[in-house]
Amino acid sequence: DELIALAGDEQTMVLGVLAHEVGHVQHRHGMRMVVQASLIGAATSLALGDFSSVLAAAPAVLGQMAYSRELEREADAQCLHLLRAAGHGGEVMARFFERMAQRHGAAAHGAGSLLSTHPVDEQRIAFFRQGG
Repeated sequence: DELIALAGDEQTMVLGVLAHEVGHVQHRHGMRMVVQASLIGAATSLALGDFSSVLAAAPAVLGQMAYSRELEREADAQCLHLLRAAGHGGEVMARFFERMAQRHGAAAHGAGSLLSTHPVDEQRIAFFRQGG
């Protein structure tokens, strides 16, 4: 419901968001995240010993965040490809991210924190405006 409300009269935004999610499925990001988290967790556990401590978990969490941002960029590229195939450009997604930033604030949506799971909105807006 929130996505439909955010898109308003630009229903192509909904198509773009769905194309982004299709990118995650096509590239098997869910499975890749599970495998990567398991490998980082195992390596950290071997290197630091007791994995139950917060200190031991920190490298796994930080590694997962950077990896997640890369998967988001990959899904954005797939989104752009699918939008083009449907006869649309990336500008609609640039407007989507501008609206998201306005509605939720930069701090809540890709503020560039080391712990952010998504690229910074400004980077994504530039990506879609420049056409990849």
